[in-house]
Amino acid sequence: MADMKQYTVIIPIAGHVTVSVEAENEDDAKEKAFEMDLADSGVADLEWETLTKFNQGNVCFCPRPWEIEVIEE
Repeated sequence: MADMKQYTVIIPIAGHVTVSVEAENEDDAKEKAFEMDLADSGVADLEWETLTKFNQGNVCFCPRPWEIEVIEE
């Protein structure tokens, strides 16, 4: 029986983080969201998917949203 080899596997992760911030406008909301320490805040709703690839040619395999979205509540 052959010896087993050790491998490091790096898996692409695509997803999004949903946070709630108080701001005067959408640009201010984006800025405040990027300034947050999401790992320590406890306010983030994290979702992600593991992928075998992000894109191939002009096809994107990432889940939506693909870019930042700001929703006034």
